[in-house]
Amino acid sequence: MSVFFRACRDELKGILTNRGARLILVGAAVVYSLFYPTPYLNEVPREVPLVVVDKDGSDTSRKLVRLVDAGEGAAVVAHMSTEAAARRALLVGKVGAVLTIPYDFEKKLRRGDQITLGLYADASYFLIYRQTFLSVKQAVAALSAAAKETRFRAAGIPREQAGIRQNPATLELRPLFNPWVGYAHYTVPPVLLLVLEQTLLMGVGFLGVANRPRHPTGEPAGRLFSRMLGKTLAYLAVYMVHAVYYFFLVPRIYSLSQRGNPMDMLLFVLPFFLATIFLGLALVPVYQYREMPVELLLPLSLPFLFLSGFAWPSECMPLPVRWLAQFVPTTPAIAGFLRISKMGATLADVMREWSTLWLLTGAYGCCAWLSFTREATARR
Repeated sequence: MSVFFRACRDELKGILTNRGARLILVGAAVVYSLFYPTPYLNEVPREVPLVVVDKDGSDTSRKLVRLVDAGEGAAVVAHMSTEAAARRALLVGKVGAVLTIPYDFEKKLRRGDQITLGLYADASYFLIYRQTFLSVKQAVAALSAAAKETRFRAAGIPREQAGIRQNPATLELRPLFNPWVGYAHYTVPPVLLLVLEQTLLMGVGFLGVANRPRHPTGEPAGRLFSRMLGKTLAYLAVYMVHAVYYFFLVPRIYSLSQRGNPMDMLLFVLPFFLATIFLGLALVPVYQYREMPVELLLPLSLPFLFLSGFAWPSECMPLPVRWLAQFVPTTPAIAGFLRISKMGATLADVMREWSTLWLLTGAYGCCAWLSFTREATARR
């Protein structure tokens, strides 16, 4: 058996038999795919508890409260007589927002005067703030439109014309690429791609230290190169299986939209995996013991996520940071993969990101070769 295939077989055997490597490279990848999307199954918060302080007490104010409660964003859980009591409920976390309806609400609405409603929402949780704000806004808009149409009808304007006058232009919203406008469709695919990168980096480093030669091997450069490529093929085979599971089975399990061509997605992540494997091999000389890759790389997950431009727009980052982010494989990988999987782009449409990943593969491949030869010739 050639050095290449023997090295591939031995590395696969190490992945499956070494308890720590199996936990990182197989167990963690599967557990994360099942655990991480679960909190986001509801996509957006619904029925956020809201308390009402109705100072007007009229039929119109009660109708407004019913409209707010009928929406899916907020649920009216209590009526309180004073704003102070309602704010205390908000501060202790019993409710997510407080709606205050002022005196003379019905009278001013019928006269067409301007009305100011008070909405105190917990903006420290942005999704809760957004849901309650939209629910109240939609209810007020519906009530205002009905009041305006009633005034037009009282002035002798026919029903159809009154409806057109109170709403001369309609806005039709069609969300693209995220039909449910939910959080799971937005955050799960890029985070799972980051999970693949981090577990692969940690697993390569863990096994690299565990199998580190204690004495110089004295192998010629050709055999060392074949052995490095054999190890690379072993990791690539395992993670291409993960890719099929992550990209085609997980979206079906969690009902995530997927528009990309399967072959384009697999071809796109090929240089991503290669660049990550070579980067992991290049970092092996840095580690002093097996657990060190996990200790060093796990805290970098959140910075890598922000550098990818998914959680925070890359256009808002300083130019040096944007250039530095291109050296992290997930930065071009997430940008290109989301365009393929969510927007239906082809491989030609993401050629810039794909080319960047191949450049990283070449650069980290050279670094991995230098580290691999150093590990093989160093005396411990």
